[in-house]
Amino acid sequence: MDIVTEFISKISIEPLTKLAVFLDHWYNSYILFFLMTLAIIPFFNDKRKVIVLAVALFLVTVVFLATKNLTNVERPCVQLPAKVECPNEPAFPSGHTSGAFVFIAASIGEAFFIVYFILGIFVAFSRIYVGVHWFNDIAGGMVVGVVCYVVADRLFDVSIRLYERHLKKV
Repeated sequence: MDIVTEFISKISIEPLTKLAVFLDHWYNSYILFFLMTLAIIPFFNDKRKVIVLAVALFLVTVVFLATKNLTNVERPCVQLPAKVECPNEPAFPSGHTSGAFVFIAASIGEAFFIVYFILGIFVAFSRIYVGVHWFNDIAGGMVVGVVCYVVADRLFDVSIRLYERHLKKV
């Protein structure tokens, strides 16, 4: 076991546990991020980020599910006690963390970035805290989330250029 996972998984603070268990249910953390995004769409400086965010969330779902099945990394809760029920699917990368880091990437340069950053870091921390991910799963999830956002952003730019080129021909 890596030292970060060992240290974090041994922490036990009741209010922290309650919040981490709440976020353990994927729908709770995704719904929280989604509702926050709906509430702040009018405040995005760059409205195209909303479309890129939606595409990135689709990409991140495909990538993290495919990667989990390819890597087949066992979860720490298979070997050690956890604060929640141990999920059946492989651990690497963390889907919660991947999704959270898509939102963090989308909020870069926005006034509300710090809110998404703090919440995203807490989501990542909570996955180790409840005992369902290794530190490497979290690090992998961070990378997958950011890379999927960057890919979605580039795809958006390319599609706009292709569309503009098409309009010039018409």
